Formats: sequence, C-alpha cells, structure tokens
Amino acid sequence: MRARLPRAVAILIMATLLASLPGLHACGGGESSKTSVVKVGFIADFTGIVSEASTDMANGVADWFRMVNQDDPIEGVTLDFITYDTKFDFGRVPAAFLWLKGQGAVLQLVIYQVWAEMLMGRYEEDKIPCFATGCTDITLESEWIFHEVLPTEWEAEVIMEWIWGQWDYAGMGRPPVVGFVCMSATPVSESITRIYRQMEADHPEKFSFKVQSAPMTNTAWAQEIGHLKDCDYIVSGLSGAGLASFLKQSRAMGYQGKFMGLPYSFLSSWDLVKSAVAPDIIDEALSSYPWILWTDTQCPIVAQADLNLSRFGREGRALNYLSGQSMGMIFVDAIRRAVEAVGAGNVDGSAIRDALTNTDITMAGWGEPLKFRQGDQICGRMTRICEYQVAKEDWFAITDWILPPEFNR
Repeated sequence: MRARLPRAVAILIMATLLASLPGLHACGGGESSKTSVVKVGFIADFTGIVSEASTDMANGVADWFRMVNQDDPIEGVTLDFITYDTKFDFGRVPAAFLWLKGQGAVLQLVIYQVWAEMLMGRYEEDKIPCFATGCTDITLESEWIFHEVLPTEWEAEVIMEWIWGQWDYAGMGRPPVVGFVCMSATPVSESITRIYRQMEADHPEKFSFKVQSAPMTNTAWAQEIGHLKDCDYIVSGLSGAGLASFLKQSRAMGYQGKFMGLPYSFLSSWDLVKSAVAPDIIDEALSSYPWILWTDTQCPIVAQADLNLSRFGREGRALNYLSGQSMGMIFVDAIRRAVEAVGAGNVDGSAIRDALTNTDITMAGWGEPLKFRQGDQICGRMTRICEYQVAKEDWFAITDWILPPEFNR
C-alpha cells in the first residue's frame, strides 16, 4: 500500500525557496574545542505545534553528547549538537537546512518527515545525510535519508489488525465500528484514510469505518463526536491541545468506546494531555509505539537515560527524551566508526552516511537489532500496542513486537 503522497506542489515551493535564499540565519550554538568538532544539526520546532516533542528530543540528544564528551570521548573529536527553530513554518525549513550546512553539520536530524522529503534533493546533492524521525514512501527511496521508525501508515494497519484480533465477533454478533479522527488536509491523515477505506472494502465482514477531520487548531468537537459516538474504537491522529479537548468532550458527550492513538498522537504530547484531561478519561488508552518505553527496564538505555535526567537537571520522563537519548547513542556509534575509518579531522557527510549504513546494534528490549537495511533504511521496523495505566502513571507494552504486514509484501 505504498501510495505516493500528493506533495508535488509543496516540494516545488520548497525548492524555489531554497534556490532564492541569499544567506544564513543565526540560530543555535555550540562548544569550542582544540579537537575537531563534529556537529549534528536539528531542524526542529521549539515554538509551534510540536514544540514539546522537539524540546524533549533535543534535550535527549544533547545530553547524550555531553555524557560522551565528558565520560567516554571520541579520540580527537568533540561532539556538538546545534538546533534551528522553524516555528513549524514550512517557509523557514530551507533556511534551517542552509544554516546548519553553513555551521558545518555533517548530519541533520529532522523532526517532521515531510520536511525531510522536501529537502531530499539537497541532501543528495550536498552529500549530507539526514536522520528523519519518520518516513514517507518517497524518502524511503533515498540513500541519504535514514529513518528512526516505520511510516505511520504502516502502523495504522497494525492497529486495525490488532482490533480485529481483540474483537469478539461471535459474542457481539457484529463487526466493530472503527472511527478515525484527524487533522484535515495533511498527507498522513489522507493516506491513512485511504488505507482504512481500502481495508474496509477488502474486509467488510471485519469492521466498518468512519472518519472525521478538522483543522489543526480546532478545539470544539461536537460535530465530529456526533458522527463518531457509536464507534467501538476511535483511532486518533490528533495531538496537543486538540487531542486533549477531543478526549474530554467525547466522554462528556457520552462516548463509551476505546481511544487508540497513532504514535505521533498520544505519546508525542502526553504530558500536555495528562495535565489537561481527567485520569479516568485516559486510563487504559491505547497506542501503537515503535520505540522503547520507560517501562522497558530490561533495556540498558532506559537506566542510562534516567541517570542523565538527574545528572543534567531535567524534569519528568518524557518519551521523546528517551527517544533522543537512543538517537544520540546511534549517532555516536556512527561517528566513532567514521572517525576510525577516515580520521578525526576528515569526518564529513559521506563518512557519516557510510557509517550509518553499517549500523548494527543489538540491545535487550528491542524486537530486532538496530540497523538500516538496504531498501528502506528504517532503524525501528517493529512496533507494539501499548496501554496507559493511570494507577502506575505510565505506558506499558501489551503485545510483543510486531513486524507490519507491509514488510512481507
């Protein structure tokens, strides 16, 4: 189901902006050192709709770099992590790329996969590898873009098949009604809607499907809830304040079914949701999630991340901080091998790309080794269904790791 996403116009606009920008914008910062400095840049959003996720992720990577610089430095190298705030303004993304390039970043981390797609030609032309937190069917085609996790659309299929496995068809005497609430006019929402409609057409005996969408800034949900109120499950593609208001208003209007979230929905802004929504509303909420949880205590990086939270004075245990720590681990592993291959003073984008291509990290807790396999360059290919338990104030995996059906096609 790899349908190309309709983004040609956005990419054309982005290419025009890139070509027309005359200079660099000052933003970010770094450390000075007598050793060679290897810089990783982050195209982020610290003031827009994904600011919470960007901030936590940036802190995670930065703290991992600080830990390595202080405790286990790479010979001849100081690690530096620099950032650029796009304010979730697509027009600022070209400036972010150019500024990070001008600062000498040999690897660029991108918070939003659509931006990686828009910049794909520049990454390939300038030989700068990109590490995107997600992926699209188009970025999967590039040898210069590496992906933290699988496409959200593939996770949506896992969610639906899990619902089928849980539903008591004989006892209920009918298939489940599954709703999808999402932000309007976004590529991911449109793609997931097409996938669910096709799944319904292929398997009408397994479920019936409803969808409602609203603008990104929407906080009044009476109309949408009215259409979805009879659903047994509502899959959420919302995040932040919009998600919190939808959850509260749904229960207030009598919705009795289950809430499920895509990874970018519940878990990317969970601290905000917890602070805004009564505990009984979010108890036993469900989500897919393709990375490590804080409750995966068998994974060594969880304990290390806890130590770093305390060491560097961070508050809370945000999942995106843990994700940032994991990415920091992957980056440092690649940089060490790049230094070994070409020398401390010769690390460039090509050396980092070659090192990332050969990543192979086995660690307890993950479903399979962390590596970028030829053909997709996705580090975390597997996902799980997780449940939030109010009594324990945390998310817990309730399934084993699942390889999405797309990998078997």
